[in-house]
Amino acid sequence: MKCKSFNFYQYLYQLKCGIARPDPMLKWFLVLLIAAAFAAHVGIQHEVERTFMARRLSSLPDKRVMQLTSLDGRELAADYLWLTTDRRGLNTLKGAELIDGKSRAFYLFDAITELDPYFYVVYLYAATFLPGPQYLRDVAGGRIILEKAMHSFPDRWEFPFFLGSAYYDTMGDKQTAARYFEQALKTGNPPTFLVDFIAMIYRREVGEELPLSYYQRLRDECKNETLKHYLDALIQAR
Repeated sequence: MKCKSFNFYQYLYQLKCGIARPDPMLKWFLVLLIAAAFAAHVGIQHEVERTFMARRLSSLPDKRVMQLTSLDGRELAADYLWLTTDRRGLNTLKGAELIDGKSRAFYLFDAITELDPYFYVVYLYAATFLPGPQYLRDVAGGRIILEKAMHSFPDRWEFPFFLGSAYYDTMGDKQTAARYFEQALKTGNPPTFLVDFIAMIYRREVGEELPLSYYQRLRDECKNETLKHYLDALIQAR
């Protein structure tokens, strides 16, 4: 008995015209085929982006060379580096090999912030991207960038807070994290939730409330009036 060959395109045409009835098995086969093709496409695209980004970052000239060659246009050079960087592509470097204990992305952020030490947006991006546990986990590189940020923006609470979070979440170093959290509280305009955040961390780790003496010490060392009033309220409530 001679078997008829299956014409896929003819079958699709018949489905469209309502001549043929859909085969449930074929329907699931098509779904799986499309899903597999999409997964392969995403995987290939990710690998291409990862390779491209790694090559681009490895071809960056030394930051000292860029400082010399940019002359009086250092800020423009920093802008160019940042604007031509695919921020989404940086995430493909997760898990990539380190260079001298630091990620490739660190050298990009380091070069940009050397050219423009007051590039706030780059510092903020690096603060979450470099040391974050869900990103590159590069605490060593993140610490260098964030220390530069704290030097350029001593009144910004975000940078010591992010560095403390990196030590706590990524490294599990609670003492160093606590030191940076306190440093964030001593900046010019810290939000009051930082006090509650520290209290929550202490409660989680120690199993009890922060001692009253801690709040009193923070109150004495605090520069911000709003935070002082908040600490006064917490002290009175105790």
